[in-house]
Amino acid sequence: MKIIKLLISITVVSLPLYIIRCGNVSYCFSPVPFTFLEVLIIATFIFWLGYLAKNGEINPVRLYQRLKNPLLMPATLLLIAAGLSVLITPDLKGGLGIFKAYFVEPIMLFFVVLYTCRKEKDIRWVLTSLIFSGFWLSVLAIFQGIAGFNSFAPEEAAQGRSTAVYNSANALGLYLGPIVAISIGLLLETFDIKDKRLVILNKKNFWILILSLLLNLSAIGLTKSTGSFIALVATLLFWFVFLLYSRVGDSVRQFIKKALVLSVVIFSISAIWFFLTISYFTPNERFTYPRKFTDTKTIRLCTWEGTKNLLLAKPFLGVGLDGFHDSYPKYRTCDSEYFQYPHNIFLNFWAETGLLGLIAFIWISVVYTRHLFGVNKSQFLTGALLAGLVYIWSHGLVDVPYFKNDLASQFWLLAALSVSAGERQGMVSRVKLFLRSFLK
Repeated sequence: MKIIKLLISITVVSLPLYIIRCGNVSYCFSPVPFTFLEVLIIATFIFWLGYLAKNGEINPVRLYQRLKNPLLMPATLLLIAAGLSVLITPDLKGGLGIFKAYFVEPIMLFFVVLYTCRKEKDIRWVLTSLIFSGFWLSVLAIFQGIAGFNSFAPEEAAQGRSTAVYNSANALGLYLGPIVAISIGLLLETFDIKDKRLVILNKKNFWILILSLLLNLSAIGLTKSTGSFIALVATLLFWFVFLLYSRVGDSVRQFIKKALVLSVVIFSISAIWFFLTISYFTPNERFTYPRKFTDTKTIRLCTWEGTKNLLLAKPFLGVGLDGFHDSYPKYRTCDSEYFQYPHNIFLNFWAETGLLGLIAFIWISVVYTRHLFGVNKSQFLTGALLAGLVYIWSHGLVDVPYFKNDLASQFWLLAALSVSAGERQGMVSRVKLFLRSFLK
């Protein structure tokens, strides 16, 4: 089991290194494209299968009982939807590559982590590995900001934006954001307020998390990503509500729950109305080259308008995995750029995996949230995992989370930890103690 845990840690720390591809090195030849991250995930999965065989747990019935979890059915549905989308994509090779790298392999990692991380300490060392991956990325991004040099994305560097190993500054914000959201929760566990004085309970973790947050936030600042900034504000708002929820009585908790549900319903209805009437908010003229506008807000609106036209034409199956880039041009309206994805997490799933894939993703997100809320309502660790999802949702309203190797693996990693955290019983919550001592 130790070797499996070590491989999980190495894989998590190396999530951004999917940029190392077989074609990047002269001595690597393969008919099937693969990345360094894929090698790590597959190696981890093979060692896990070897461990199961050694301990006589390959039996399908026993293995099913061990791996049975609330996300099993929606995950299976998502795999089916993604598999069907491969059959209709205009780019079969690209679709197969996305199917294995964004769906099959991340879900393989999900099951390995779910099987391995049954205790709180296991959840914490996986999160520590994730935080460390953000640590080295942030150091590189800050160096790029200071040096003004970026070989990964020279065009972004010319605009004063850091990208670390990515070719887009937004990609860095998408990866670091959930780590910041999680780090806040873990930081809250490391100190207490007694007699209105700050008492650090775990100095080592406290200062490590402080340093990590400073580096992560500095790196996100250097991306100049509006989506990241908005998502961080949403994350802070989540933590405010979470802490408030933890200190009030049951009647107020019920009110907060109802208010949150009502807010989600109102937001959802508003978003659907906005999407259906988006033409009222976009420029009237057809696309021209070069653009008459440069603000990303108008570019997003034009992209969503074109996506609406596409989805009205193909509402059930979408355009298949890796099919948006090829299908979008004839549905464009007021912007000429060819986009890889619609830059909205829900439209991404709908366009690429069809209505079935969108339903599966929403189902996964709802189960993820309800599972955590239903078991450990006042745990900082629970809050951290919820905050990570809140960031993904928030940034996903205007960008492309999940549909990258590292982001898909990060999502399923958090999903596995949410299931494990939700199964913990009898743990003592310190949220109320923290708040009560502060208010004395």
